[in-house]
Amino acid sequence: MATVDDRSAQLLAGPRGRRLCLHLAVAGSLWPPRGTTDPRDALRRAVAGLGGAAPPPELLWAGLVAAVDSGRYWQGPEDADALLADPGTAAVLRPVADAVAADQRVGWWWEDLDRATQTSISWPGADDAPATAPSTGDRARARRWSSSLVAEEDRAARGRPADPTAAWSGSWWSAPCLSGLPHTSRTRTASVRVGAALVSPVPTPVGLHLVEDEMGWPTARTWPVRARDGARVLKIRGPQDWVDLVARHPLPATASRRHDWYSCTGRTGEWLVPDWGSVADEVDAVHVSVGAWSATAGRALDVPGSTAATVLAGWDPDATWWLTDCVESGDPTDWVRTDEDPPDRWVPA
Repeated sequence: MATVDDRSAQLLAGPRGRRLCLHLAVAGSLWPPRGTTDPRDALRRAVAGLGGAAPPPELLWAGLVAAVDSGRYWQGPEDADALLADPGTAAVLRPVADAVAADQRVGWWWEDLDRATQTSISWPGADDAPATAPSTGDRARARRWSSSLVAEEDRAARGRPADPTAAWSGSWWSAPCLSGLPHTSRTRTASVRVGAALVSPVPTPVGLHLVEDEMGWPTARTWPVRARDGARVLKIRGPQDWVDLVARHPLPATASRRHDWYSCTGRTGEWLVPDWGSVADEVDAVHVSVGAWSATAGRALDVPGSTAATVLAGWDPDATWWLTDCVESGDPTDWVRTDEDPPDRWVPA
């Protein structure tokens, strides 16, 4: 089990975890302040003002949501992320990371799959597209995803510039997005505000809030999901677990990802993603904890036994992707987006 020191180190290891800690330190204010000549000193003063106290729960949640919302793997780092990439600047956030790591209210950030509370989400969207029940998972879909990437790589190699700095964008995810495979996250009980009233408690899927490349959908429909007994779930608890998975199931993605991932990480060279069709022969599902996501997402990570690297991208924190026919869903619940900040952004319809 990860210690408090391990958890704190994870929060400062990756750009998303550092962005979370920054949000907590400055309470969502602009950093660095305009006209600041020493951003590190401004951050040091903000952290000192916290006095090592644990952030209030609403700020913890807002900080995590802000870190997810600012994760964009098809463009260069934002100014704040670029400044925090300096180890000395990131080290200023250590007291914040320590306070979060020791906070029992967010202990679930480092937990494995919570099988009892999994929920799948469909986004009807502004175009009134229907909300459909989640699929059951299917190895054939995972294999089709891999086959489609092989075809995309061939087209990209022939039709896209080899210069990674060229102004070109395409597929940027390493999760099995657009595969038709279901993905789920846990449900947490929290108070939500409906108008002027505080309604408590309301079981709320965390996946409603923690969405990379979130599109501002006005409505959502969720289903409780149950996995069959014995379903094999691979636990991604940190960067090493992710690169080990890619090393066991490598799929070349250089031509299709080189431009976006160069913009995101500044690295040139070969890239790999997991061969999800092959992964489906090993396990039924893959879960990435919030802590693992905070340390792993958006980083160029060397893949053991190769000259390539990989990026965890398009994988929401606490999300589980189901690769085989091993889940079934219950009755749906409809949700409406509000104008409130997290954690009141979504309320039951």
